[in-house]
Amino acid sequence: MEINPEKQLFFDRLSPDWDYSHDQVKMQRISRLFRKYAPQMDAPVLDLGAGSGVLMPVIHDRLSSGSQFNISADISLSMLQQSRVGQTIAGQFNLLQADGHFLPLRDASLNAVVCFQVFPHFEHKDQVLAEISRVLRPGGLMLVMHLMDHHGLNALHAEAGRAVCNDRIWPATTLAGHILQYGFKNEVVEEKSDLYVIRSRRLETV
Repeated sequence: MEINPEKQLFFDRLSPDWDYSHDQVKMQRISRLFRKYAPQMDAPVLDLGAGSGVLMPVIHDRLSSGSQFNISADISLSMLQQSRVGQTIAGQFNLLQADGHFLPLRDASLNAVVCFQVFPHFEHKDQVLAEISRVLRPGGLMLVMHLMDHHGLNALHAEAGRAVCNDRIWPATTLAGHILQYGFKNEVVEEKSDLYVIRSRRLETV
């Protein structure tokens, strides 16, 4: 599947100022949430919808081994290029311009996939779940996280511009139900006004 050019351009234009929306207070909150909800992970980890790489230090903090073999993927090349700016650990992440609907990665090649503030932007969510399942090794981790509930996310995107105005996410319980269909078990499903978290584990056999 080709990258949506309108959506790519939308995020390309946001890339120069993207980091400014993640101030120190916000990053401290994100780090606390990852320490609470994300277990220690072995590389390779895929940050899907990585944007400008704000999660690089957060993911690095949760790595137990293999820090040199991780991937930051996004549809926006400008976002990925921005991730090299001011990131002391950027060299530990390989940059990949790709759409989550079709990941150019080998089957069972990853130990974890992190989807932080990206899932509403996937038009065909079941296709993305199938791809994540395909590239994860048995026992691999999938983490879906947002800093607000589905009501807030959907309202935010409705006002954000034509390219993303129809980008929606289901309630966490609904998405968690879909996740089960792709060879996962859910370990955490939590949603409240300021948080949306699903942590799932790829089954050993499907």
